[in-house]
Amino acid sequence: MTPGCDREEDLGTTPAGVAGGPWGAWALAVLAVLLAGAVILGLTHHPRRAGLVGAAAVLLGVTMMLSRRLGRRVERPGRFGDGRGRDLVGFSPWQRRRLVIRTLTVVVLIEALVAGGVQLVERRSSVPAEVEGVSVAAPGRPAALRDLDWVGDAYDEQGRVVGGLVYTPYTGASLRDFEGRYFNVANRVRASYRSPLAATREPVEVWFFGGSTTFGFDLQRDGHTIPSEFVRLAEDQGIAVEARNYGMAGYVNYQETVLLSLLVTAGEAPDLAVFYDGANDFGMASHNSFGGSSPRGEPGDAYTLRQRRGLAASGEIRGGTDRPAAPLGLRPGRKPVTVDEVIGDAVGVYGQGVELSRTLAERYGFRVTHFWQPDIFTKHPLDPAEQDFLRRSEFRAGDLEMAVAASSRTRRSLPSGIVDISDALDHLSGPILSDNVHTNERGARAVAEAMYRHLEPQLAELRSAG
Repeated sequence: MTPGCDREEDLGTTPAGVAGGPWGAWALAVLAVLLAGAVILGLTHHPRRAGLVGAAAVLLGVTMMLSRRLGRRVERPGRFGDGRGRDLVGFSPWQRRRLVIRTLTVVVLIEALVAGGVQLVERRSSVPAEVEGVSVAAPGRPAALRDLDWVGDAYDEQGRVVGGLVYTPYTGASLRDFEGRYFNVANRVRASYRSPLAATREPVEVWFFGGSTTFGFDLQRDGHTIPSEFVRLAEDQGIAVEARNYGMAGYVNYQETVLLSLLVTAGEAPDLAVFYDGANDFGMASHNSFGGSSPRGEPGDAYTLRQRRGLAASGEIRGGTDRPAAPLGLRPGRKPVTVDEVIGDAVGVYGQGVELSRTLAERYGFRVTHFWQPDIFTKHPLDPAEQDFLRRSEFRAGDLEMAVAASSRTRRSLPSGIVDISDALDHLSGPILSDNVHTNERGARAVAEAMYRHLEPQLAELRSAG
């Protein structure tokens, strides 16, 4: 353009702009990553994080648009008399560069504040440590599993087994069939040790129900789970037992009882049904009270919230939501909820499952026994490695004492007839727990021994009756 006329310089030739040149390329790349991240988080049912990343993308996009406008400058030599270039709003190139940097800084600060806010909301809406019951992942390879030469392969198999979860009506979720060296599942039953005695005489049928501890976490091989060790103990006494391991990660007692009802009403029944619960039941009541998984004081399961989110995100149901169902009104809905109220909810729902299973046993002619499990809050003394796990977990000062007290009050409130074996690990030396509730194979053996001491008279009676 001729001197003295307004000259517009495009952003692409202006180093200071973030919508063109090297700055523009980086900004567009970051924008693309943010948008892709928001989409992926949305598809994987993390709405809060998706919203955070999406907000970052919007802010960056707005910044780029503003920068593009600022990146166009118009020279008016006569205005300043020195020929220096000025943009439409009167900024020189160096002022514009400083403005862009400040704008980007503000964007980063806003995102940091938003991220901090989301983290704060998530923490405040999570379950307090003193009433947390579900298992948490131990950081690193736990000492209880460290000296086993097959751990690496077993970790891989265990991960693939759990990765095979499938939505299942009435029970929430179940495992697909799996074949491996250490883990084998067929028809929702994990393989157990088979006693040679069962080939020579009619075995006593014992079905085991529980969560991941019954299934065999942590890294317990098929032949060394609680049900397998129980079969061995009976074998040592000359009693043939055939075990079915219906343990399922995350299950609570009420779910297990529903599964039992599906089996017996379809024409199958054991001689003896054994339930092994505690941690998940208390944890579920905590999540219902503080995490919005299900209405307070009602049966729930660990997969409810994830399934609701998935259904809401799928669009299959118009107006679908991830909010919990309307309550039946079984418990008061007041807040804040106290620890004693959570204990009451846990014991109340657990008692419903116990009553239902006893009713089934009477109706269909089998025996049933319920055991309350040990965990890191009941084991005395703790091994140094188990104490180290607590230190590296998110327990604040005083949390452990509150958790131990809550555990004790819960056990004192259990329905009549529940067998408390929370001391089953106390006599063992060395690390047994791999986290707050899962054990190695030595722990499984100790739990099976505690069960067997109580059930041996019933087994003898069942053998004689058979």
